[in-house]
Amino acid sequence: MKATTAGVVDAAEHDYEANRVFMIFAGSDGDATRALYDELAGYGIIGLVAVNLFRAQKCSARAKVYHHGKYSTLAYGRKNWSLGKLTGWLSATDGLGYAWGWKLDPTSERYPWVLYVDLPQGQVSFHAPTRGVGPDYAGAWDGIVDASTGRILRFVNAILHPTAPPLALVPRVTHERADHQTRNPRRRRTARRVLRPKRAR
Repeated sequence: MKATTAGVVDAAEHDYEANRVFMIFAGSDGDATRALYDELAGYGIIGLVAVNLFRAQKCSARAKVYHHGKYSTLAYGRKNWSLGKLTGWLSATDGLGYAWGWKLDPTSERYPWVLYVDLPQGQVSFHAPTRGVGPDYAGAWDGIVDASTGRILRFVNAILHPTAPPLALVPRVTHERADHQTRNPRRRRTARRVLRPKRAR
């Protein structure tokens, strides 16, 4: 392989790896998602914590896209199931050294409980209809809107690439961008080709 070709291949592979976690989060490839979960589970309890953070956030983003109906209900149910798994692992390991816990949000009627986890990448939070297992959260919301998605993706990337520079594998993502990319993209309509009669020679 020529040096120039090898450089292009290496750059393409790095670009794919840098965006793989985000593409799985925003996409609908079930096989790729399960493969990511299996890969993370191989890192032990911290990987399982990452799996359930990722899955809960992905389900939350999907539910917001669906808004109402059966699929929204299923997504929220999967999210709450993931939160149960997450708090189970955190409870069994003293939070892996991270501050975490539950706190009431008086401004939310349908989902009054909030689970907070202080990751090295920043605070992440999930609203829930009922309080799960675990301690009360001693801190407060950091006031940064739609920060959980990007922080969770950076946490996952830090597990998969522990020696990478902090910003090398960090897709900067907001809920709005993630929600938009989980929609089924509409196929672009191709311009119709108009067949014109050939001129007689």
